[in-house]
Amino acid sequence: MSETRTALGLPPLTLGEGPVWDPQRAELSVVDIFGRAIYRIGNDSGNWRVRAKLVTDGDVGAALPIGSGRFLTCESGGIFIVDEANSELVCSVPGGRDGQRCNDAKIAPDGSLYVGVMDYEPTKGAGSLWRVDRSGHSTQLLTGLT
Repeated sequence: MSETRTALGLPPLTLGEGPVWDPQRAELSVVDIFGRAIYRIGNDSGNWRVRAKLVTDGDVGAALPIGSGRFLTCESGGIFIVDEANSELVCSVPGGRDGQRCNDAKIAPDGSLYVGVMDYEPTKGAGSLWRVDRSGHSTQLLTGLT
């Protein structure tokens, strides 16, 4: 029995989010948050297909390409730099409360990371926005988000 695939060659995702285009590799990456995976998708000879699946240690809210096939990932266990063979912890999840996870994130022109943190259960006003600098120091920018 064959597995169902989408037009991009992806298998069904538990909770797919965060598409990011990597112009250096001409690839689209997508995360499966609760499936703990990052999919690298490319167009080879006119056909979109999954080029690689990177498995993460935790639920992954965002995976941002940072060059040389590496990603800055925002996982339930912290912020990591990952590639197909390694995972290096940059810092803990900002705020550090149990029952929370990273959601979406983006890298600013100065190299800092802006990341949303939320409860696993959709709790009104429990979300926050953080800035994480290159040294791993985090600063809370907004709180009480829903």
